Amino acid sequence: MAPDSTARRPLPPVLLDRLATDAGELEGLQAIVRFGSHGTARQRIDSDLDLAFLGCRPWPPSVLADLATRLDPLSDLPVQCVDLRAVPGLVALEMLEDAEPVLVRDALALGLFQTHLDAERLNLARWRSGILEDIARRGTVRGG
Repeated sequence: MAPDSTARRPLPPVLLDRLATDAGELEGLQAIVRFGSHGTARQRIDSDLDLAFLGCRPWPPSVLADLATRLDPLSDLPVQCVDLRAVPGLVALEMLEDAEPVLVRDALALGLFQTHLDAERLNLARWRSGILEDIARRGTVRGG
């Protein structure tokens, strides 16, 4: 998650209120985080508001799509809601790199999820390093 020194413009209060209300409908919700460029110096005219949701298990895609539709009118940008358990681990890890907590019901679950993703990244790096060493030794990507 982003350090506290990474300042983002706050979300509109009406959007935060709606999120808090609608979060009650999401069974097993553990956390909501904002990621991406919204509210940062990197925000562009074509940016959207990216919200990642962590639950005990993935939700059907229509659940978060419906929520995004309800939140759209309350934001200055289109809203995208992503289920962290429904995306590949390394994608989720990238989302969390610069994320800002919006609503956290279970900080331990969020921390454990991120720790699991970090372990996945380390395992990939370890696996990849053997391949890279083999390429460097043979001087080719493919046999020959």
